[in-house]
Amino acid sequence: SQGADSVIRGCINTGAVNNTYQLFAASLNTGGIVGYTYGKVENCYHAGTVSAQSHHSDGRPLTNHEVGGLIGQAYGDAVIQNCYTVGTVIGPEDGFGVVIGTNQGTVTNVYYLSTINGPAIAANTASQAPEILAKSAADMKDDQFAYDLGSAFSVDDEGLNAGYPVLSWQGGRAPQISSDAEI
Repeated sequence: SQGADSVIRGCINTGAVNNTYQLFAASLNTGGIVGYTYGKVENCYHAGTVSAQSHHSDGRPLTNHEVGGLIGQAYGDAVIQNCYTVGTVIGPEDGFGVVIGTNQGTVTNVYYLSTINGPAIAANTASQAPEILAKSAADMKDDQFAYDLGSAFSVDDEGLNAGYPVLSWQGGRAPQISSDAEI
């Protein structure tokens, strides 16, 4: 998405994104929600597959980068918030991140499934440390997780997303959080 004023909100990906580019040291800008952004990405999730070639057709390893489960590349003005990924990401060894390929932006309240192999971010040069947490499948399917993601999310009680939170426009129910927790 171009420009700091651009907004991607309420998007999902459950499909396959496959980048077959095979030149060396290329910025692939490939992600489950967006390839690159200068703007805001919020209230989104990725439950599909993102892949990029890790070896050239002649067998040599590729050194491509900017491949991520949610975002390939987040530039300096980018703001990523209230998102998660449970999808797979496959790419060049040092060029892919489970959540973001290359990050320079502000990242808050973002999560990924702890069983997905790879770093959360392949390359991070943001001035503020990104707020990205790994969670177990059980934790991500709990009402508390949908609540923590914010009001745009619902609990998947209809089997729409294998029990992981869905966006409210998809259906589901509001999270039920116990109010009797001790403080």
